[in-house]
Parts: sequence; structure tokens; C-alpha cells
Amino acid sequence: KQWYQRRVRARVIETAQKSVRFSKHPITPLRDVLFDFLCVISSNGDAVSQIWKTGFMSNFPKLEKQKAEPEKLGLWLKLITHGTYTAFGQKMVLTIPNILDILLESPHKYNVLILVRNLVFNVKLHPKLLTHASLIDYVLSSIILEKPKQTVVALQVVLYFIKFSTKAKSIFRTKGAGQVLGKLELQLKNNPNADVLADLDQLLSVYN
Repeated sequence: KQWYQRRVRARVIETAQKSVRFSKHPITPLRDVLFDFLCVISSNGDAVSQIWKTGFMSNFPKLEKQKAEPEKLGLWLKLITHGTYTAFGQKMVLTIPNILDILLESPHKYNVLILVRNLVFNVKLHPKLLTHASLIDYVLSSIILEKPKQTVVALQVVLYFIKFSTKAKSIFRTKGAGQVLGKLELQLKNNPNADVLADLDQLLSVYN
């Protein structure tokens, strides 16, 4: 039965992939639905493995090179992010050539931060993430009270980095995280935000 289910799922994935594969055509309602379908099943360990093994995700860098429209890039980013809710998907994301550079240039900053947060959950990936030239600065620059949802996720990224790594804490200190967090703390006194404050308090309990 499991063999049959895998075969059926593989056929469905293949059909969906053919329908949404990178092309010059604009996003259509059907393609949007198929992307949503791939997103849902990519949260399943077996399914995400099948999706990655087809090489389908290698289309993402092609989109960047050809300057695809933001809507199309957003759908691909959403799909890749769903895959990072599994350990296998987290590992595979970093096999995409120049993926971190591509992500940090994306206009979808909030979604990128969610993806990065998911990667940081996997402690085994920390060495590669921490050695990227711009990632830490990107995360710290995302801590802006005027954008509370973005700030919450950025604070979570910092938390999950330094909670499990003394090296990460040292790097963030060197990059000026203390000043960034201190500024945010002062801003919150004049403009309270319960969600941001909760995550900041949790982070400071580990950072200090």
C-alpha cells in the first residue's frame, strides 16, 4: 500500500511540476492552485524528498537570473519555505547554488526571514549560515519597530542562533546586536507592541 501511495504521489507531483515549471508565461489561477498544492505536500517528509530529487527546485535561481516578476518569485519562495519545515528540506535548500545571496536580494523580506528562521532551527546548518558575508547584517537590519511582524521573525532568528551557539552569540555581539536590541527596547517604551516585546524579552534573557 505504501509503495502504491508513493507511486501515485510521485505521478501527481510530476504533473503539478510540469504545469508550474519555470516559463515566460504569467501566473494563472491554475498555476497558483498547483503551487499551493505543492506547498501543502512539501511539508510531508516523503513528499519533500520526492520534490527535491526531481531537481525541480533548481528553477529558482533561473527565475532570479531572468528577473521574473515578483509574484512568480513569491510563489517559488513560498514553496521553498514550506519545504524547510522538514530537516531534509532545510538541508537541501542550501544545496541550491548561491541561494542565500538570491534570498537576501528578494523583495519578499518577511518571507525570506521565515525561511531563514526555519534553517536556523537546524543547528547543523549554523556553520554555513554564520559564515555568509551578509546574513547577520541582513537579520539585524530587519529589526525595525515600524514593521512588527518582520521584527518578530528577525528576533526569533537571532534567538535560535545564539541559544545553541556561543560562537553565534559572539558574532552577533561583534556585529552590534546589543545596540540594535537596546534601541528597540527604548522604542518600545514609547510605542509598546506586545508581540515584539515578548520576543525581545525572551531574546534578552539569553543574550545578556
